[in-house]
Amino acid sequence: MDLLNEEARIRAALDDLGIEVPGRLHQAHSDDAGLRRAALWALLWRTAGTRLADATEGGDDYGYLVSAYEWPLAEDQPRRALQELRFTCARVEIMAGSVAPWSVPVSTGGEDDLTVDGWAAAAFCLIEGADALLGPLAHHSSAEPAAHDAVERCRHLLGRAQEYLDRITEAIGDKDLGQSPKDR
Repeated sequence: MDLLNEEARIRAALDDLGIEVPGRLHQAHSDDAGLRRAALWALLWRTAGTRLADATEGGDDYGYLVSAYEWPLAEDQPRRALQELRFTCARVEIMAGSVAPWSVPVSTGGEDDLTVDGWAAAAFCLIEGADALLGPLAHHSSAEPAAHDAVERCRHLLGRAQEYLDRITEAIGDKDLGQSPKDR
């Protein structure tokens, strides 16, 4: 695909819709054509979301009819779910990198014995695992290698989540957390 041609079409669409590219959206003015294109798509997506909210506000069923979760084209839903998960995953990954005073800090045993927020780190692994499993579904791939890779990636991430949960259990000093209530 010709990135410059696509960029020109996105800019034309923005112009037709009366959407100005803000100067502070520095990615849209980058030397990297791929980054410019992504920023312009994001601007179009952001504006579409705002205008959709304006168009459906106050309408009883309009939001229901056009929301991403009730979208009638079922083949779009897995991809949308994947996008939502990736957005969430990126935010949780950032949270996992800092240890808030009310959180449970755990040592990763990694580079220089890093300490991370155990709750966010475990959540990140679980979200990333869901992302791995949705990948083949979102891309309509039932190819055996893609499915096998997704399952193996998810297994690895579930193992990491379990490690974090074990470390959280140890950090808070309650060895009974790993047992079911009837076994306590």
